[in-house]
Amino acid sequence: MKHSNLIYAIFFLLLPHAISAQITESIDKLAIDESKAYKSTDQSLFSNAPTLDYSINYQELYFEINPAYLFIKGHVKTVFFSRENNLDHIAFDCSHFLTIDSVVSGTHQLDYTLNDNDVLTIALSKKLSIHQVDTLSVFYHGVPQSSGLGSFQQTFHNSVPSIWTLSEPFGARDWWPCKQQLEDKIDSLDIVVKTPKGNMVGSNGRLIKVDTLATDLIFHWHSNYPMATYLVGVAVTNYVMFTDTMYFAHDTVPIINLVYPEKLEEEKLANINFKDNIHLYDSLLIPYPFAKEKYGHAQFGWGGGMEHQTMSFVSHLDFELAAHEMAHQWFGDRITCANWRDIWLNEGFATYMTGVSYEHTYQGAFWMQWKKVVLNNIVSKPGGSIYIYDDSTNVSRIFDGRLSYAKGAFLLHMLRWKFGDIVFFQTLKNYLNDTSLAYQFATTDDFKKHFESATGQNLDEFFNDWFYHEGYPTYHVTWRQNASNLVNIIVRQTQSNPSVDFFEMPIPIYFKNNEQDTTLVLNNTVNNQEFNIQLPFTIDSSTFDPERWLISAQNTIINLDDELKADNLVIKSAPNPLDKVLNIDITTEKPGKASIRLCDESGRLMVTKNVELFYGLNQFSFDVSTFASGYYALFVKANNDSYQRNFLKQ
Repeated sequence: MKHSNLIYAIFFLLLPHAISAQITESIDKLAIDESKAYKSTDQSLFSNAPTLDYSINYQELYFEINPAYLFIKGHVKTVFFSRENNLDHIAFDCSHFLTIDSVVSGTHQLDYTLNDNDVLTIALSKKLSIHQVDTLSVFYHGVPQSSGLGSFQQTFHNSVPSIWTLSEPFGARDWWPCKQQLEDKIDSLDIVVKTPKGNMVGSNGRLIKVDTLATDLIFHWHSNYPMATYLVGVAVTNYVMFTDTMYFAHDTVPIINLVYPEKLEEEKLANINFKDNIHLYDSLLIPYPFAKEKYGHAQFGWGGGMEHQTMSFVSHLDFELAAHEMAHQWFGDRITCANWRDIWLNEGFATYMTGVSYEHTYQGAFWMQWKKVVLNNIVSKPGGSIYIYDDSTNVSRIFDGRLSYAKGAFLLHMLRWKFGDIVFFQTLKNYLNDTSLAYQFATTDDFKKHFESATGQNLDEFFNDWFYHEGYPTYHVTWRQNASNLVNIIVRQTQSNPSVDFFEMPIPIYFKNNEQDTTLVLNNTVNNQEFNIQLPFTIDSSTFDPERWLISAQNTIINLDDELKADNLVIKSAPNPLDKVLNIDITTEKPGKASIRLCDESGRLMVTKNVELFYGLNQFSFDVSTFASGYYALFVKANNDSYQRNFLKQ
């Protein structure tokens, strides 16, 4: 959506169903798009190169790119140090579809081999001792064979050619010799791109200079922040640039947007939405992690977005897409998942911060709708863990929208519920400021330890249930209030998947009448747990988890003394829980007809009867002795009044 704040807000107020559809589609689309269209799950997608014996200090990437042609020529200069003694060769990930022209170190031509497993092995000119530094450059050219829509791609906008890259998770080696495992970041980086005049180049870091040649331009981008290989990105076409500046108490950050000329005015309007998000994240989390360089966007010819460090590539500046990719600068770029099994540390966090954007910005009215859509996505299937047990080269599983994105986001939401806003956001700050993780890699256990340290609680049970195991609970709550307003509450739970025998969580129950209300928080630790709580008022209605804090579905909450009172009509039904017989009393001052139906949890009709109502008391009984244990819903329609009540059959 590309609207001003006012138009955007009115549009959503007028179309509540449209916002639901948009959020549903956008979350699923993010996940589908961010799978990078890799169709294979072959092991060869992952790095085969033995790269753990050296670390990269610095790289200079020089590319010659003309967007009119699907072709790349360039060289990669690497300054590295040895992690072991007597290191005599190193390896890069490099597609065998690329042609290596030469490898040099100083004045030495180095021997190399590039095999069909996409491993470039280089013999060093001398053996290196541990921590010894060396430098080499790989010169190459070729037509990159992109894996799906990602890697190195040519597309067109308004009939104008564009070249852009997208390397997550395994595509960097398709277009440059690199080290693509999640264990070593490039400490600093120069990206130099030569392209014909009329084009602009978007990339990571700061734009240092643009050199002008007879027919070409050379764009020089530089970054001093450590960067994971898959976050390196280049986009080249006839961009126009519009800039902005974000002012913070601690810094000013330049904003650089490269957009298609035909989209300039449209994207300028959308930029208003984006500015709210960067201020929000800066205040709730820690200061923007790359403030010494920039943040920005480059438009590219793909349906979603990619969080290239300091410059996200996006199809357009949609509110939710921009919020998601911006959040990655904290979760994914500053701290990167240490393996693809823990991708939720990137995607679940970015998804949740998008929801927080709805909560805090002018679109706050749609925070509840966002939670509803995400929750419905999670519980649409009974199983599935956030942790990835499949082989970590299974790209469709890595970018599973229901699990890595939605369920990962709601795990954070439940931690926030469990410990409160102050502890939750302070713990996120502690995690982001951890010097052993900042600008490096993290695992789920690293994150978990921060919450355990902040709260003094062991979270093994929580993570075992909600992260490593599958499914979700369904809560069945019954309550009865006596004459002195003491409320007896019994909480029963069933699980959607047998991997978890019980989900321990504090659960919220909302009670109210016309004048007073309260939310009780019950620490539900065992099944059929009983609570007795004194309230200062008489309850007339109850709601389970009204603010949608919990991953759960098909919940029921039953007042065991419930009855309907309407004009000229009183309906009572008993007992509850059911045993052998369901009794229904209908008292009316207006004779007429009534329809009685009883359905099981799945909606299957168990009893149906049309009856005549006479003045005074009308009594009906139904045999339920053969009904299976579970929950049932009674529906009575009489004299234009509708009545529903839930029952438990023991």
